[in-house]
Amino acid sequence: MNDKIEHIFVDLDGTLVRTDLFFEAVLRLVKQNPINIFRVVFWLLKGKAFAKQRVAGLIEIEAAQLCRMSLHLWII
Repeated sequence: MNDKIEHIFVDLDGTLVRTDLFFEAVLRLVKQNPINIFRVVFWLLKGKAFAKQRVAGLIEIEAAQLCRMSLHLWII
């Protein structure tokens, strides 16, 4: 068996959760300090990927806090 740890990255927005995680993270960042809205705008001027990376580095979202959608896994 392979002892190497593998990571799977999944786009959750609209599939496994009902909300947009970037939007949720920005709301939390602004709630912590309203001045952060200006930081987010500045980061967005550098590109959406850059803004997402910066926000993700500052905000931690726990899976238990997300609004989960029903998930049906079909094993073929």
